[in-house]
Amino acid sequence: MFTCLVQQPSPSLQWIPSRPLQLFTTECQFATLGHMWPFRKGKQSRLIDRDSFERNLASQTAMAPQTVAQLQNAGMRPKANLRLEYFFYAASSSNGEDLARDLKAKGYSAECRRSADGSSLYCITGWTVPFPIDETSTVEWTEEMCRLGYHHDCEFDGWGTNPIQPELQN
Repeated sequence: MFTCLVQQPSPSLQWIPSRPLQLFTTECQFATLGHMWPFRKGKQSRLIDRDSFERNLASQTAMAPQTVAQLQNAGMRPKANLRLEYFFYAASSSNGEDLARDLKAKGYSAECRRSADGSSLYCITGWTVPFPIDETSTVEWTEEMCRLGYHHDCEFDGWGTNPIQPELQN
């Protein structure tokens, strides 16, 4: 049985990954927030304005320690080396592909494809390289992902993982 211990994803997001369901996720809110909708007739605008970025950064960095605590409660060893699965949204494939390129340069897997919810958004997802998971490292990593997303006019929508990754255990 799988349980989302932090927050349930929005029912309007029907992302169906090709990988098994992950045990822990952070908030998935993006596609349902009408005030973030990027399309205005006759105007070129960013998907993510500065205020939206600041709100998302505060929310995501506040949730990271909560998720680490839940992972520890589920049996994660202190500073366990884990891979994290991450999620971003973009209004254009070019922004999503540019972000995916930068994520791949960090050694992460990354792909950009249309969101499965039927919207015109693109979902950028993949896996990090393993790194020691603790409160400090996940908050720093989360902030880095929020800033990288904003740089590419994409929104970081959160991360998830499984606290037991046998392929990484020695």
